[in-house]
Amino acid sequence: EDEDYNLEPIEYSGTVKDIDVADIVASMGDSPIVKEGSGEFITMTVSLASKPTKDVSVAVSVTDESELKINKKTLTFKPDYWDMGQDILINSVDDEIVDGNVKSKVVMKMTSGDANFNNKSKEIEFTPVDDDEAGFVITSNAATFPETSGSTTSMSVALKSQPTSDVTVAV
Repeated sequence: EDEDYNLEPIEYSGTVKDIDVADIVASMGDSPIVKEGSGEFITMTVSLASKPTKDVSVAVSVTDESELKINKKTLTFKPDYWDMGQDILINSVDDEIVDGNVKSKVVMKMTSGDANFNNKSKEIEFTPVDDDEAGFVITSNAATFPETSGSTTSMSVALKSQPTSDVTVAV
């Protein structure tokens, strides 16, 4: 035994501060930018920041359903599985309208018998990148147009995207 280490016990008093937070943790490997019409999804993994005493239900919605889609509307976390991530797939709606890059949010609202988690929410903003463009396409079944008097040919005019108001094409 080393006599240098035969010390008298020292008593300390202090306060333990609980730093656990009743919150939603959302993580993504990708940036919150999704290209319209690409068919690509962003995976957002959701869990809780701390252990609840009761089940926590998370209602999931989007602020603009004409821009974003989600594959789940509800997530449930049990006290024993509060930190097990649950995935939500998010993609853009291909709306065929030239409306620019309209931002939309995924909103997650908690309800629980645990008052620390009840009525808390988190919002994550996404930017769907618009792939639509204004314009029109002219098609014809004739390779050339006759210049002779009385000759006719037919053409078809179609818009490249859905307009937000009436469109007139002068011929």
